[in-house]
Amino acid sequence: MKQKQYERQKAIEYAKQWAFLRNPKYYNFDSVGGDCTSFISQCIYAGSNTMNFTKNNRLVLY
Repeated sequence: MKQKQYERQKAIEYAKQWAFLRNPKYYNFDSVGGDCTSFISQCIYAGSNTMNFTKNNRLVLY
């Protein structure tokens, strides 16, 4: 598996920018219970720029 450096500062900057707003690039989950899991995934993605999905499209973070 290819390893990639995680850039914590980029994740922090993303979290600060979008903590009280919704990034329009991502689906709005407000009507189905909220956005917390999606927001955390977005922060992790900001720090790694990598998402891995299983065959059934579930996100797997390594």
